[in-house]
Amino acid sequence: MLAVKEVEEPERFGIVEVVNDTVVNLAEKPKQPKSNLAIVGLYYFHDISKVASAVDHIMEKGIKTKNEYQLTDALKHMLEKGEKIKVQRVENWYDCGTVEALIETNRYLLKKTQYFNKRGDNIILPPVFVADSADISNAIIGPYVSIGEHVVIRNSIVRDSIINRGATVENALLTESIIGENAFVKGGYKRLNVSESSVVEIP
Repeated sequence: MLAVKEVEEPERFGIVEVVNDTVVNLAEKPKQPKSNLAIVGLYYFHDISKVASAVDHIMEKGIKTKNEYQLTDALKHMLEKGEKIKVQRVENWYDCGTVEALIETNRYLLKKTQYFNKRGDNIILPPVFVADSADISNAIIGPYVSIGEHVVIRNSIVRDSIINRGATVENALLTESIIGENAFVKGGYKRLNVSESSVVEIP
């Protein structure tokens, strides 16, 4: 059983073609998709040994899509060997494969659950998640901000963003930004996507 959802850009995903909710074909990131049903990454396998055998087969034969081994190709091999695969359609699924999608997913999750302890002279605009170990001073946080463990934020405004563990943000205005672990951002108004252990200073 594969969980699937209709998507607007099927060429970005593993896609299934179905007849009466039974899979008749699979393709990984096809250039010309014949379906808009994306595999969302939730599976139920009655016999996992068949999956292991299919994965072994595609690796032994060097079967790759876009230079990577794909579970979709292993599932396609199982289908060709006569395995019956059904689909279960899901209503809510949030892809994290792009920055925009990750920010949107963060918004959705924060609407469902949030957490913060009021501290100091900061202004908190829910929904947000702020780890207790975060050191925040003279800041406006939110809405839709997730702040990880041991983050330092000083003299800044942060909204609609994700600040990962150990990052430091000083004298900055951030929106729709993702700041990686242990990154350092200082000054300016920007939209940023900063990888781990980076240093960014904006004059």
